[in-house]
Amino acid sequence: DFTQPVGTIAAAFDEWAPVETSAAGTPTVATVADVANGEYELTHDSQDEVQNMTLHLGDQLVIDPTKGPVFECKAKITIASGASFSADQRVVMGLAAARNATLDSNTHHCWFKVDGASNLWVIEGDDGVVDTNDRGTGVPFVDDVMQTFVIDMTDLTAVKFSIDGVQVGGPVAVPTLAASNLLQPYFEIQKDGGAETDGLRIDYCKVTW
Repeated sequence: DFTQPVGTIAAAFDEWAPVETSAAGTPTVATVADVANGEYELTHDSQDEVQNMTLHLGDQLVIDPTKGPVFECKAKITIASGASFSADQRVVMGLAAARNATLDSNTHHCWFKVDGASNLWVIEGDDGVVDTNDRGTGVPFVDDVMQTFVIDMTDLTAVKFSIDGVQVGGPVAVPTLAASNLLQPYFEIQKDGGAETDGLRIDYCKVTW
């Protein structure tokens, strides 16, 4: 839960670590002021450039996927104008191996994703052999409204994804994930350019295994 002092960039009380790859801009990667129970935000600024912001454990991979991990978070996407992303934006949230700015190159993960100008969540899983991409859920994100996301990996042959308590997209198989394929909680928002000032806000993240 993100109740550190307001404006904290790296979470001072645990292992969370942010990454932001802007060149000239100053996107916001910090705790949020004056919100009940604390939030962490990753928000673009209007600089027309690549901006990728990540919150993870600094690539300290500690979660054994064979021990039945369950990822849960409450989060929301905030759109500064319009109702959806532009074609050059994306968000992922879930469990993943070490960070790779090219999201599809992360070959060990299970996560929720919004990609491009769609406002619909999709789900993905990859164990290095079986790769499920962009499986539709039919569930939209609602601008500036928190939703609860769960990824239940207790059965790696049938990983279950749910949004607000409802299973979505059908089970995803990642059967060859091994104890050596350690994971971390992982949030990332990206834009490839443009003046969008959209963001991702995280209320809490919990992982048990």
